[in-house]
Amino acid sequence: FDKALMSNPDRMDVLRGIVGEPLDDNKLGSILSVLHSFATSKPDQRDMITCIDSCDLSLANRTMLKDMSREIRDKADPNYANRKAFEAFVDRHKGDARFKHKYVAFVHGKYRGSDLSMTPLVHRMYDEFGNVEMYVDKISPDKHEHMIATLPWP
Repeated sequence: FDKALMSNPDRMDVLRGIVGEPLDDNKLGSILSVLHSFATSKPDQRDMITCIDSCDLSLANRTMLKDMSREIRDKADPNYANRKAFEAFVDRHKGDARFKHKYVAFVHGKYRGSDLSMTPLVHRMYDEFGNVEMYVDKISPDKHEHMIATLPWP
């Protein structure tokens, strides 16, 4: 993760400016490790953004930190592609009667099936794809009851 973030010289300069002292690559790597831990430990991204917004930093620096934290979190999430595919799918199909109140499954970033019940759908996905990351959630106007399956299936 740090190589991808450190490849952007603007980000490196922002981190050096926030710290306020000269940083070599080792110190910068340590700071990025802390940022990585911070970004991935927050269960809700809004909490992370609130923490960054409360810092005594310029708007540009806070924005850069939020962008870096989002990028770290997204790259650290093994189910990122599946979750993003689900979100795009919901946008396209939320009014579609074929999927109303159904659970849909995404594996390898693609729609793979739907069912009225979550458990049979998850079983089918494991039977078809084996022990892979999947995102299963319900398409409905009410709250989402998502499941991120990562455990081996017998």
